[in-house]
Amino acid sequence: MRMSAERRELGRNYHDSLTPIYKASLNSHVDIGRTWNVTESGNGIYKVHSPSSHVVDLRQMTCTFQRWKVFGFPRAHATAAITMNGTDMLRFIQPYFGSNNFRNSYAPAIRTIPNYDRPEAYEPEEKVLPGIPRTPPGRPPNKHIRSAYEKERRPMECSNCRKLGTTTKILVVY
Repeated sequence: MRMSAERRELGRNYHDSLTPIYKASLNSHVDIGRTWNVTESGNGIYKVHSPSSHVVDLRQMTCTFQRWKVFGFPRAHATAAITMNGTDMLRFIQPYFGSNNFRNSYAPAIRTIPNYDRPEAYEPEEKVLPGIPRTPPGRPPNKHIRSAYEKERRPMECSNCRKLGTTTKILVVY
């Protein structure tokens, strides 16, 4: 309730069409894109020559940088093309970022929850205790899981001659 009331009061002080955070963000994008060269292709399509060139379509509100379509807020490539076009920048910004939307989000008052049917203090016997642990069905897992580098095995011993690493063949004569 307190946060909503504080933001409602903040919204009353916003006189611009954008909130101050997004107005500052828009100004920084305009400043970044001001030095880039923009070439008009026609029909609202522009090529912005920045460190990496991008194509901006003002009619579809898209850019090959893909941030404008995802966030709904023009980035530096789009602002450079909009500045070159000479139209109002606010036409290309979603209403979500406006101060009217901010004010409407925090306009309704949040009502308090009455406390008359809840006790003030909780008794210890009302606590919910954890369940009794039970062993899962099936065979328990091994204690140690060997890694790929632990493939060492002990040497095999011949059951006849008791030598390590050899096997002795015994001829059986009938």
